[in-house]
Amino acid sequence: MAWYEFEQHRELTMVERAAQVRPHLDRIQWSDNRREEANDSHARIDSALVAGDVEQAQSDMRGHIRTACNSLLNEMRQPSAMNGNG
Repeated sequence: MAWYEFEQHRELTMVERAAQVRPHLDRIQWSDNRREEANDSHARIDSALVAGDVEQAQSDMRGHIRTACNSLLNEMRQPSAMNGNG
């Protein structure tokens, strides 16, 4: 598989995975602060990608995913947040 094909496959896989997670994230009532943090994180990832700084983009993406996973797990531990009764 050529590098370009690998990159296309990797990007598609990331999009597919994001699509699988999105419905779960949409069920959570995110605080304004958490939403702002996520937007800032997205901007940092985008800036690093545009600049071609692979190491920074990877680091920012890892941090973003770690924070999102921790937030999701914390919310899942609170049943009222997941079913809208919070």
